[in-house]
Amino acid sequence: MGNVIFKFKRGLSQKLTLQNPIDVIVDDKEKFKVEPDKSLDTTLAEGSHTLKIFIFSQDKEMGVVNTKVDVHGGSKYEVTYEYNTLAGTGKATVTVS
Repeated sequence: MGNVIFKFKRGLSQKLTLQNPIDVIVDDKEKFKVEPDKSLDTTLAEGSHTLKIFIFSQDKEMGVVNTKVDVHGGSKYEVTYEYNTLAGTGKATVTVS
């Protein structure tokens, strides 16, 4: 089990409209896909990491979120991505346990 969990959370009204996975790019190198209402458990090295999270749809990036996460040993991180279909914006929340 890794130290970072990426989640793609959808509201009830988005179940039909948001079908594509999110793309997560870590430090412009590693790329992950997370399916809607699913999670991906992975390990990131200690230190600061740049994250780019978005939905790729109709040949373009939608709801792009750029954020940083500082990973420290002994901590678990959860990065939850939510997309607002009305505003066309994404939001990422990082929680540490």
